[in-house]
Amino acid sequence: MINFFLKNVQSIIIAIILVVIIEMLLPNGANKKYVKIVSGIYLIITILNPFFKIFNKDFDVDFENEFDSIETYNSNSIDLQNYYINSLKETMKLELVEEGYSIQSIDIILSSDYSEIIKITIKGALPQDQNLIKDYISKNYNVETEKILFM
Repeated sequence: MINFFLKNVQSIIIAIILVVIIEMLLPNGANKKYVKIVSGIYLIITILNPFFKIFNKDFDVDFENEFDSIETYNSNSIDLQNYYINSLKETMKLELVEEGYSIQSIDIILSSDYSEIIKITIKGALPQDQNLIKDYISKNYNVETEKILFM
């Protein structure tokens, strides 16, 4: 019983220290109040967790799984980046087809922060349409014509 008590007091102290450090590091701004709400909920759960254990309510929050979810977020972030690139390709292809140009596929390379198109490679465009396609993409997507290649 003493071991149970010490373990829970230790987890509460660690949670309080963690919350204080996080709040000290945050700059004053609009997001600080949301971080305080989340950290308050975290503290409440940490404090109430021993009582749930005593009453045999299985409400143990496993923070190792929470850290795994952060890693999952990173992989989801990569999925979102791929989704963004694929959506941009499909949108560009559909717009070109609606304009009456015949193309097979488009490949786009973006900058590391996804704010700028580095290179566009278009396959299957007719030779007589290539300059018109370059002009259209340059005008609508703010891409230099030198960055647009045809295969």
